[in-house]
Amino acid sequence: MNAEDQQLEAVLVALTAPDTSRIKQAEDALKPVLKKSACVGALMTQVASSGNVAVRQIAAVILRKKIVKLWKKLKKSAQGRVKAAILERLGSEPERAVRKSVAALASALAKVLVPHNKWPELLAFISQCATAANSPQHRELAYLLLLQLSETVATSLSSQLGQLAQLFRAALGDEERAVSVMALRACCAFVSTPAT
Repeated sequence: MNAEDQQLEAVLVALTAPDTSRIKQAEDALKPVLKKSACVGALMTQVASSGNVAVRQIAAVILRKKIVKLWKKLKKSAQGRVKAAILERLGSEPERAVRKSVAALASALAKVLVPHNKWPELLAFISQCATAANSPQHRELAYLLLLQLSETVATSLSSQLGQLAQLFRAALGDEERAVSVMALRACCAFVSTPAT
């Protein structure tokens, strides 16, 4: 990481401190950074590269809150890098809490991209994870993503219902309880979404 990345990491670490004055200083330092589209890449670097679990998680949470507003200000090449980095991090993140935060980030971005078919790699990634025989973590992640997508873009996925039904059918019988529970939650969310 370069000096700017290290500085941002220090600010994000301060946000997790049990000291309200440090948190307030970190928030004040972060405000001007978050107004620029460059913060998307900077926060994504933290999500992807920080050795600190809390930093990766808080960077994903902050980025989730800013991504939609700043997305159109990014160059196409930067947008492609961010989408790829999100999927890469989802596939390689060892910490469950961070994976959940990155999944929420993916869902927030999917809200603006999936309805316009601008992130087909996300659905391919979900399908790949759902069928990862040797990785219950990836199978659970697939259904976590589908659960979160049901809240934002379920109607846009109506053309994929046949494929989704196959995935749900397989997952509901998964031998890993966490996978079958997450699949059931996602399936129920899709069923209860109007117009699907």
